Amino acid sequence: MSGFDLDWYYLAQKSSQGERRHCLGTPITQPQFLSDLSVRTGFLPGTKAAVRNIVKQIPADLYWIVAHNEGISVAAELLDLGKKVHLTVHDDPFATWIRSDRYRLFCPLLSRTFPRNLRAAQSIDVTSWGMRNLYRQKYGVNCFALYLHVPQFPLLNVAPDPDFLTVGHIGTLYHPQPLRCFIAACKKIAASASFESAPLPKSTSSPQKIPAPSNSIPM
Repeated sequence: MSGFDLDWYYLAQKSSQGERRHCLGTPITQPQFLSDLSVRTGFLPGTKAAVRNIVKQIPADLYWIVAHNEGISVAAELLDLGKKVHLTVHDDPFATWIRSDRYRLFCPLLSRTFPRNLRAAQSIDVTSWGMRNLYRQKYGVNCFALYLHVPQFPLLNVAPDPDFLTVGHIGTLYHPQPLRCFIAACKKIAASASFESAPLPKSTSSPQKIPAPSNSIPM
């Protein structure tokens, strides 16, 4: 981008190769994240040490933060320091946490920090006009919907096995029930064709083959 010097700072178990990429270490732990959110409420104990250690390693004039997990705390710390922050919100944290067995009980910790981030940010992009309207109504902030665009899908050099239907899952499961529905749907498809289903793996991150009939299946 003309006129900008862009650097990517991230947390990961393993660093990524490339110019202007800076690994700041491993992701903060759940206790560290919740401790940070707790102390930011103003009346609960906690510590900001882990997040402050991240922020002090990122010198910039303008910060682009993805408001997800520790990104919420990083944005809060930068805004408290008077920095200019643009927020990207892909997943509304209240909507995802309420469905999470791990984070559901901690939703009240978000009620102070996340809305403050939205109101203090220089600008905000979200994933849809519905989300844009919700944030305008709920938090009184103006944001814009940014639609991701892929001009062309990559060409895959594969030869599907006509005797099997390959299914898989991409994304994050926040609750066991969607996984149960996914498995039930796979079994239903296999049973409707009078085929015995193959065992499903515990993780749905990899494709799994299930026998399919010779004719088409209404989906």
